[in-house]
Amino acid sequence: MKWTWLATLPTTNARIALSLLMATSTCIRVVAVGWDPSWEWLTFLTAWAGLDVLQFWAKRTTHQAPVAPAEAGG
Repeated sequence: MKWTWLATLPTTNARIALSLLMATSTCIRVVAVGWDPSWEWLTFLTAWAGLDVLQFWAKRTTHQAPVAPAEAGG
């Protein structure tokens, strides 16, 4: 199928890349054109980045290898 790439897409990396693209584009537009972004847009970017951090943390926390009792000091 032509949509098999979507099943294997690393979603956390895709979200982070999109966040960086939006933040960088906003920064370039502010510097180059003197654009004053609305608070709604800045709030959206902040919330989006916060969701990225939350998703990254949740994936890394749930994918850690279990620690054997002897290694845990028990």
